[in-house]
Amino acid sequence: MRLLALFCAIGSLCAQHGHILSKSRTVPDSPPILISSALEARLRARAAAAGVSVETYLERVAREDQEAEEELEALASEGLRSGDPIEVGPGYWEEKHRRLEERLKKTGNR
Repeated sequence: MRLLALFCAIGSLCAQHGHILSKSRTVPDSPPILISSALEARLRARAAAAGVSVETYLERVAREDQEAEEELEALASEGLRSGDPIEVGPGYWEEKHRRLEERLKKTGNR
């Protein structure tokens, strides 16, 4: 499979190789990120569908990924601070299932 060099910050086109490169926003001496031509096509298609440049699309994806990671960390921290720990074993899940069955019978949502 042919791999293409793609820098994180996409800007100008490398005429020699047809790779997307950005000289202005790359870290000096950082190696390019290699992606398959299929992935490049997918990124271009999604960017076009969103009506943005590939650079903007990748920045959006990276930002959304960071936000999702932060949200997950916040939820994990909230869970750790939510009260005393409970012992989870077969009895816990059996009781949980029994309570759910009762609730479903009462509401008729079965």
